Amino acid sequence: MSVFTSFGNSTGATVNVDLVGSSTPTVSTVSLATAGTEYSFVLPINCREYRLKFRNSDATLQLSFVAGASGTTFLTVPRYCEYGDSDMKLTSTVTLYFQSNKNSQVLEILTWV
Repeated sequence: MSVFTSFGNSTGATVNVDLVGSSTPTVSTVSLATAGTEYSFVLPINCREYRLKFRNSDATLQLSFVAGASGTTFLTVPRYCEYGDSDMKLTSTVTLYFQSNKNSQVLEILTWV
């Protein structure tokens, strides 16, 4: 908990504020053995933020939030880039679906709850 006292407040009132944010990082990996094949990862309940990137690769990531759509309706994450989302608080799990344009890739996933 943090305590703040406002400036210019003649009463000297103190306001207690709970700052809630990401506090527990978890690193996961998914091996994508075959190009053009859909793989998935489940974001945990209460996930507040995540980041995705390929490890040491110039491969392109195709990301979707619908099963079977990572080859047709997807967000392209260009090579050497990462993708993520923040300011979330999942009340249930969310599954990410993805594929690579190259064989033998490792996707690194960093989540915070």
